Amino acid sequence: LGFSAVRYEAVVELPAAQFSDPAGYFLTTSNCCRNEVVDNIANPGDTRMQFYLEFPPVTLVNSSPAFAAPNGEYVCRGEPFTMAFGATDADGDQLRYALVTPYQDLTLSGGTRTFVPVQWQGGYDEQNQIPGSPSLRIDPATGVLTVTATNLGLHVFSVEAEEFRNGRLIGRVRRDFQLLVVDCPNLPPPTPQVFANGALAACLNGAVELKTIQNP
Repeated sequence: LGFSAVRYEAVVELPAAQFSDPAGYFLTTSNCCRNEVVDNIANPGDTRMQFYLEFPPVTLVNSSPAFAAPNGEYVCRGEPFTMAFGATDADGDQLRYALVTPYQDLTLSGGTRTFVPVQWQGGYDEQNQIPGSPSLRIDPATGVLTVTATNLGLHVFSVEAEEFRNGRLIGRVRRDFQLLVVDCPNLPPPTPQVFANGALAACLNGAVELKTIQNP
């Protein structure tokens, strides 16, 4: 599978005198809408994506956790699947990971923010975002995802990384992601062509026979 990565960026200056609240701040933006073919949430074509990040006051020097670029992996139904989904932190802060329900909207009233979660299809929930045996799970310390999926289709899920410094929560960031579960053909891999010194060589029992058997 292939993917395209598009980065949107801008420089925004936050004066320390105005952004020193010890409770910290948050950034959020939304986009409409999700892929219509997503299988595990209701009305995906009419469901927005709400992106969210919390950070401490700017008087505390900090870089938020950064997730790696996606790699286009897919899941084979009935086969154990593992994917490194952790983030890196330039400050060396401790990160803890959890699977959470994706957001689709945010309302602000009187300084209070209320997030609107997506609506799961029947049979799905926060603990069962990709059903399986086991269903989708994440290692809270490493961010490694694991699943042995039972349901075909395109599944959206969300991972939240909390950022701790000296045992205190100072920020968090969420990432929505999609994984496709497909039926993979149970076929033996093809015999590889191995070349030694520019000529086709034999590959027997996992070892390369250096004797040339045919010119390329």
